[in-house]
Amino acid sequence: MNRIQGTDGEISVKYKTVPLGAEGQQAKPDVDFLPVEDTLVFKHNVARMIITIPIIQHENPDEERNEIFGVKLFDAEPSEVKISKKDTVICEIVTDVDQKR
Repeated sequence: MNRIQGTDGEISVKYKTVPLGAEGQQAKPDVDFLPVEDTLVFKHNVARMIITIPIIQHENPDEERNEIFGVKLFDAEPSEVKISKKDTVICEIVTDVDQKR
């Protein structure tokens, strides 16, 4: 996640995984990925942080995958901190075709 328009002071923002996509394209929590909900704390002068969402390996490694889920940002602190109108990032799980060869 990127913090833009300045890095003065400490701020925090909560995030969680959320379902996205049409039926058949939707990654399922606890089947395709482990759901995550936590808080990012950006210390003074920190502009970038990484969120890790574990992807669950399917039993059949040859199974084609093309599924999506989202990571939503909410409840930024202090109250002056604003979250972009684009508050949800799309994450895609795809089959690594090079690995299958």
